[in-house]
Amino acid sequence: MSEIALLLQGGLFLVALLTFVVVLIDKLKE
Repeated sequence: MSEIALLLQGGLFLVALLTFVVVLIDKLKE
């Protein structure tokens, strides 16, 4: 149960980080 919660939290963190990077690159291109 704890491992699943940790994995889910890590996944959400990676998605948020990836989204931030994409937005940052998009802003730098303009």
